Amino acid sequence: LTVFNGNIYFAATTSASGMELWQTNGTTAGTILLKDINPGVNGSAPELLTPMLDGTIDVLHFVADNGALGRELWLSDGTTSGTLLLQDLHSGPQGSNISEIIDITSNFEYIIGDINTTADFGVEIGTIIRGNGGGSLFIANEINVGTLDSNPEHVFKVGSGEFIYLAAQSPTLGIELYQKANLSQAFPSMVSDINPTGDSNPNHFITFNGKVYFSADDGTNGVVLFEIVPGVANSLALIETIETGEKIIFNNKIYFAANDATNGVELWESDGTTSGTQIVLNLNAGSASSFPTDFTLYNNRLYFTATNAALGTELFYVNGAGNIINAANINPGAGNSNPSELIEYNGKLYFTADDGTNGVELWETAGTALSTVMTANINTAGSSNPSGLTVLNDELFFSAFGNSSPSGVELWKYKDPTLSTEEFLTTHLEIYPNPITNTFHIKTQELINQVSIYDLQGKLVKH
Repeated sequence: LTVFNGNIYFAATTSASGMELWQTNGTTAGTILLKDINPGVNGSAPELLTPMLDGTIDVLHFVADNGALGRELWLSDGTTSGTLLLQDLHSGPQGSNISEIIDITSNFEYIIGDINTTADFGVEIGTIIRGNGGGSLFIANEINVGTLDSNPEHVFKVGSGEFIYLAAQSPTLGIELYQKANLSQAFPSMVSDINPTGDSNPNHFITFNGKVYFSADDGTNGVVLFEIVPGVANSLALIETIETGEKIIFNNKIYFAANDATNGVELWESDGTTSGTQIVLNLNAGSASSFPTDFTLYNNRLYFTATNAALGTELFYVNGAGNIINAANINPGAGNSNPSELIEYNGKLYFTADDGTNGVELWETAGTALSTVMTANINTAGSSNPSGLTVLNDELFFSAFGNSSPSGVELWKYKDPTLSTEEFLTTHLEIYPNPITNTFHIKTQELINQVSIYDLQGKLVKH
């Protein structure tokens, strides 16, 4: 699900049109097939939906197959007539099969694909120079000259696009770190042969205090932590010989998953120096790994999913003091709730989880164990597997599998009741005593026809 110009865009499949590009404003009437790009039942299978500013016009770039040209670069201004082929980057039906779209400024973007325009460039990076939603100019930025593929990936934009870093296959030295300085540099240049005996595969880039930190295999210590200063020659430096992965900035430090060969894959932190790089906590004791992932900032905390021998795979957070705390043991005991799809919405953190009873459903937390509850049991016969959680206009959208109407995987939305004034109780009502033990009393001047009692997970207890 991709938010663009006040609507959500997504790929969806129907029996009549196959998988095509759809648009919704959050209402049933406003959910429409934007364009049948590949007429008939085969579908164009749109992907890599990327909003950007084209000069002064907001556009959505994406990859699709119209059935004649293969998978090529398309654009849309949000209208059927304004959804058009932007560039045929590989002549004929094979398609350029673009794998990455990287928006840089209002004037240009980078793409990675199998480029064959004026010549067969192979799988390379190229520049699209845009012009107010209309024409565009393509420039191939070859790394492996000729038809050989450099297979660029993990493109990382520094700041507003002054530099990009990427991994690419060099002609003779394996997959190494390359950089390109905006439009002033015609072709990416290799920064260093980090792994003299093989591929360094640089990835997981992040900017911190004016430097770029990333993971790469130096051929001796495995996948370790490096830094580089953009625009400064010979600034590449090894920070720590620990195997590193996903990274995020929190509390003026870099947090990441790393393996020091003693504690397994655990949560680490770094201030950008070797002496300031350390493990936060061996959450899964001994050499076992907690595999921290899904890093998300919420309420001045760093939330993530990790595994602990006693608690299973659950939701944890790092507080401002740097301590790791279990947010809630959703699947009791050592069961795995496997939280994922973390996103903030209306002051709460929403995610998917499995409590061991209701399957994978939509959950929420306001930051305490007591407030961590199932939002809705969409599929009462199993898991609804919500995915693609996206916020638009004070509503939370996602795809999910329902077991009643509508059934199958469809587009759903949830609105926090605190954002609505349509169903506020207008009559006077008192419930006592507080706290309640075995019985309670309801005092009101209205006629009570029915009383239903629910627990904190939203499950009906008594009717």
